[in-house]
Amino acid sequence: MESTINNRIVPLVMVGLAFVALPACSEGMGGGGGGPTTSATTGSGTTSSSAASTTSASSSSSASSSSGIVYDQSWTFDTDLQGWKITDATPTTLVDDSTLVVDTTVGNPSPGSAELTIPFSDQLQDVLVSLQLPAAVDLTGKNLVAMIRIDKGIDMMKPSGAVIYAQSGTDYAWCDSGGGTSWTNLISTAWVPVKFSGKAFDPATAGCVLGADGGPSTFDITKIERIGLKIGTGTAEAADPTMPTVVHIDTIGYY
Repeated sequence: MESTINNRIVPLVMVGLAFVALPACSEGMGGGGGGPTTSATTGSGTTSSSAASTTSASSSSSASSSSGIVYDQSWTFDTDLQGWKITDATPTTLVDDSTLVVDTTVGNPSPGSAELTIPFSDQLQDVLVSLQLPAAVDLTGKNLVAMIRIDKGIDMMKPSGAVIYAQSGTDYAWCDSGGGTSWTNLISTAWVPVKFSGKAFDPATAGCVLGADGGPSTFDITKIERIGLKIGTGTAEAADPTMPTVVHIDTIGYY
């Protein structure tokens, strides 16, 4: 089920629990540029906050959402970015040209979210937003999920997309929610869940990037060092850099 192009995963059109490999990015073994065949990209630009800015990796533990989910750990961006930042992009200029700030007026399930603004200019561009965990985490049997809402910019009839990913070990081996060939479409101003499932995890069929020698993936779900989101355009996009894409991200967590 893996599909890689120059170590990049090309997302198609899928929401849910399937693992799909995305384009590999310079962030360790992660996925870089190369959006979905229907829409996607990476980044590490200005990181600030309209309310406050921080490099802290603080988060809330055992937090409950409005859906009744009890998270082992979650990041809700109520007042700061909690250590999340733009870390890679395709093209790399989007790292500095994109911004990530806190918006205290918008959120899911409550006000407070990370607002990502990206000046996409073409098809198959993407931006990565990630968090370096203070200690390795075991996601065996866990779900890693985030809520995302696209507000403006990319033509809503030509969906952009997103995957949530995890990276393990010192080589930051990559695996994601798209299974290597698909991603979750962002097609309206509604909040959309993007989920990576560690239940019945099998690296042979999940969206994991192959090892450096082209052999089996070195991804180890028991030793997750970094988690993140990849948001980008696809082949159907007609991005206009004068109308930056604005995306809100909230309630990233695992349970």
